[in-house]
Amino acid sequence: MPPPSTFAARRRESGPIPVTLVTGFLGSGKTTLINHILRNRGGVRAAVLVNELGEIGIDNELIVGAEGGMIELSNGCVCCSTNSDLVDAIARVLARPQPVDHLLVETTGIADPLPVALTFQRPEFRGALRLEAIVAVAEAEQFSLEHFDGVAARSQLRHADAILVNKCDRAEAPQLAAIEAALRRLNPHARLLRTTYCDVALPLILDVDLFQPGRADAPDHGHLDSDGYVSFCFESEQPLSARRFQAFLEGRPRELVRGKGFLWLAETGKRYEFHLIGDRFTLEEDAVDRPNRNRLVLIGRDLDREALQRALALCLHAAKPEV
Repeated sequence: MPPPSTFAARRRESGPIPVTLVTGFLGSGKTTLINHILRNRGGVRAAVLVNELGEIGIDNELIVGAEGGMIELSNGCVCCSTNSDLVDAIARVLARPQPVDHLLVETTGIADPLPVALTFQRPEFRGALRLEAIVAVAEAEQFSLEHFDGVAARSQLRHADAILVNKCDRAEAPQLAAIEAALRRLNPHARLLRTTYCDVALPLILDVDLFQPGRADAPDHGHLDSDGYVSFCFESEQPLSARRFQAFLEGRPRELVRGKGFLWLAETGKRYEFHLIGDRFTLEEDAVDRPNRNRLVLIGRDLDREALQRALALCLHAAKPEV
């Protein structure tokens, strides 16, 4: 890998690579925003860094093609400015023979974005990278400051340069006004933008130079361990029974707040993209040709992994129902 000084020298002629840091609570729409940027910023060679929760990667399959490539940081916390995995991933992007035009970084839904942002201020990256903005996504439909009682979750909103109040189509006008008032009290400096499916005009969040290092507080180092969130991963080469999985969802523990993955259902023989966000879940036929198997990540506070494993194993089509 080139020495740190090489990174800055390589970028001096064309200028530093702009960086957009995308943050937001579980299920708010971060990956949707990344895809919106990739689909609508034509002619830009973008690289994507994605931090996953759990031993299996799901977001890497949900993100559309990035011309500059994608690096997945699985089962890790990139909430530390000294995190070697994140630093190494950034260095790998900078060391590529063909430089990228933009770097997009998506944190986990329970990571404090500020220490991640400070990583781009490290001496070895000066002159090579320029953090333009921390963009947070907040879900309007189920928004409540109670969801942000953890250190990291509140930090996502407090340190954001722009906040997308997403899923506005599922909230009434008075609710949206109350959400924006709460966000304004928490972060009076942020640019507030209402969106549906993160459909935002890109000039409002890209090439904006909104990030101001001097305004940032000392990092709280909030992350998975301190806020009590854990992830559970389930994989199977056998199809699921749709009826049994429906029953599992209806009786799921209240601590379970987010689920995502790909399900193979016995009744249709097809694969489906699955999302669980709070009380709502969606199931859409997978448009990509993938192997028939189940890959599921569930996230929540103090989850009983053994109980979830038993419950999902009983959802398999070949499993014998409990008597």
